[in-house]
Amino acid sequence: MRVRNLREARGLSQDQLARRVRSYGLNWTTSRVSELENGRLEPTLQTLLVVVAALTTGGRNLVVTSLRDIVPSDAVAITASWSANLSDLCLLFDSDRAGDAEMDSVLPDAEKLNLDVEKVVATVKSMPPGMSFRRAAELELEPTSLAENRAARRLGISANAVKMWANSLWAQSLDEKAASDAGDMSAQRRGHATRRLVKEIEEAIHAAAADSAQ
Repeated sequence: MRVRNLREARGLSQDQLARRVRSYGLNWTTSRVSELENGRLEPTLQTLLVVVAALTTGGRNLVVTSLRDIVPSDAVAITASWSANLSDLCLLFDSDRAGDAEMDSVLPDAEKLNLDVEKVVATVKSMPPGMSFRRAAELELEPTSLAENRAARRLGISANAVKMWANSLWAQSLDEKAASDAGDMSAQRRGHATRRLVKEIEEAIHAAAADSAQ
């Protein structure tokens, strides 16, 4: 792991990195950062994605961090029974190349896990065009609203897919956009705005599917 070198290169203390990680929803302390840097913590994919986001600095001095920066070749723990080589894992997030992944690496315990790789690829396909996996992971960590859950059932997609499409279309959540469009907080106007926005998401999904089929 290269977390210590990256952290120091960005001028961050362990405490500052821990606070950044907490802002993404993980309850980390300085000792947790130390465990990761010293190899005493086996990070999950969720942990790695959050650390990547925390190590990316914004503003004028933009420094983007990627998974490859902190995990050059090691296997990444996805669940307790599934680890994957990073290169093969990345292929699963590219629907055009998913079949190129070495499944012996991606599924070291395939008989126990019986993972449906097609389902993984289908999940990736729900990401709007142009959205980064980092942004998708950030949205996954955000709380899901009742409106987003209802929209997901209406559209037959995941609640996180609703979040992703709303963010892609309006740079806002479904609830924020509905409140903005409604102009007031009356339930009737907000409900009408929400239904119209869900229709816009549905149309955008269909348009993206038609473009990808060409």
